[in-house]
Amino acid sequence: MEFYGIMIGDGSLYHSKNCKYFFSIAEGDYEYTLHISRLIEKIIGKRPKIKYRSKAYRIEFKSKQLFNIFKQLGFPTGKKSSIITIPRELVKNEYVNMLIRGIFDTD
Repeated sequence: MEFYGIMIGDGSLYHSKNCKYFFSIAEGDYEYTLHISRLIEKIIGKRPKIKYRSKAYRIEFKSKQLFNIFKQLGFPTGKKSSIITIPRELVKNEYVNMLIRGIFDTD
């Protein structure tokens, strides 16, 4: 749940011929980047790549299964700033505080 909030705040989904099921998260704080990396590893069972570019850390990984879950919840691909919404199912969930934490920690 926290990871979905992080994606709302700083993440992006991409899907194209060359870049299938791709997640990208930009974060300025290295310690928080490591926290996000550990969350992702727990979710998908693999450690994501961390790169430093344009004064920010970038976490990148691919996961078809997680990508499909995000798409089912209505998460947009590409730029999302003006069209992102929080799915009703997640707001009613008992872990909504973790979702909110992820959003606030990124902005």
